[in-house]
Amino acid sequence: MTDFPLALMGVIAALADIAARPLTSLILTAHKASGAHIVSVYLRPEDLSTIMLLATLLALAHIQKTAADIADENAQIV
Repeated sequence: MTDFPLALMGVIAALADIAARPLTSLILTAHKASGAHIVSVYLRPEDLSTIMLLATLLALAHIQKTAADIADENAQIV
C-alpha cells in the first residue's frame, strides 16, 4: 500500500487549517459591534514547511506507485 492517500489527506488538512483561521477569527469576534469584527489572515512559517514536506511525500508515493506498476509489467513479461 502506498502513502498516496495519506499524503493527499495531509495536504488537504494543512490547506483546510490555513483556510479556517480567518473564519475562526470572525466567529470569535462575532459578538462585537458592527465594524469591530476582526478577520485575521496569516501564514505561519511551519505552514510552508508542512506543505513542502507533504508535497514531497506525495511525489514519493507517486514515484513508488509507478515503480510498482513497472515491476508488475516486467514480471508479466518474464
